[in-house]
Amino acid sequence: MIDVEHQARFIETWEKGDYRRGSTAFRLVDRLMSWIPAEATLNDYGCGTGRAEVEIHKRRPHQRITMTDITATALEPEIKDIILRSHNVRFLEADLSDLADMPVADWGMCINVLMTVQPGKLNQILSEIKRTCRNLVVEVYDWQDRRLGRDMTNVIMLSLIQ
Repeated sequence: MIDVEHQARFIETWEKGDYRRGSTAFRLVDRLMSWIPAEATLNDYGCGTGRAEVEIHKRRPHQRITMTDITATALEPEIKDIILRSHNVRFLEADLSDLADMPVADWGMCINVLMTVQPGKLNQILSEIKRTCRNLVVEVYDWQDRRLGRDMTNVIMLSLIQ
């Protein structure tokens, strides 16, 4: 179930908070594609604009990609069109702590998302990601991200213990 308070915060941030200027996942596409085989399935945990998926789909139209985010607000027109016409790219609106509809993929990517989640849900989110992908590429920034007068960075230091 989606945390509607957290969702509303991100809808407002996408609409008014100038989040569209960049896309780290897009800037990492070359590197991601060098690691992730063309035949692998891919989950994106916190896809934002979908720019990375547009580029991956252009180069690998047969790669099966499942995108998820807490809101579809950030999705740009080009990825919306791809989702409508391609059987290989789909979007799920979901809270990362409840990925019941997310398929298990060969690979996952979670690029600059984990620091914006609710600290009390971090363990559940990590469990859901671990349950739904076999390999994971993660990037987490370590600076305060202030948007619309509020700090969007809830998790500053992330330690993973196996």
